[in-house]
Amino acid sequence: MVWLLLTAALRQQGIYLSPRTCGRILAKHRALYGVPQPAATPREPRPLPFRPTRPHEYWFFDIRYVDHRLGPFKVYTITLLDGCSRAILASLLSRSQDLAAVLLTAYAAIRQHGVPTALITDSGGVFLANHAQRIYVALGIRKEEIARRQPWQNLIEANFGVQMRMADHGFAKAATWEEGG
Repeated sequence: MVWLLLTAALRQQGIYLSPRTCGRILAKHRALYGVPQPAATPREPRPLPFRPTRPHEYWFFDIRYVDHRLGPFKVYTITLLDGCSRAILASLLSRSQDLAAVLLTAYAAIRQHGVPTALITDSGGVFLANHAQRIYVALGIRKEEIARRQPWQNLIEANFGVQMRMADHGFAKAATWEEGG
């Protein structure tokens, strides 16, 4: 955490380095001067509220904005992930966060893999819509929500980080939407 303090102190001086760069500089200096690395304070990992014990017990569902920089329109990825294997069961690129796109993604996953025991989402309106709630009940899917402002509880967030890095790499090379996909 020292590198974060160093980053902030350097920014106040008008020097802009990433926390990762500051960490590498500190590591080089520790090695050069023989200073041991500060001892990490042990902490208890936060328990996952939705820990799957078998495949298709928990499916994690979320929507992420894709920063594509290829035009004035928005693009979202709507993704469903199995909690046990962390495999993406279905994913869709959409220009809107509407119920139809969410249900289409869910339909694709259910058609291929069957019905999960529970569906974990945030409190987004498309996941709580009356029509969606009726579908969950009809299929016998228990609907659960992560705690507010706790995205780490949704296992799909780590996957979104990977998607973001891959998309950034692809879109950085693209000049048109077709090249970015």
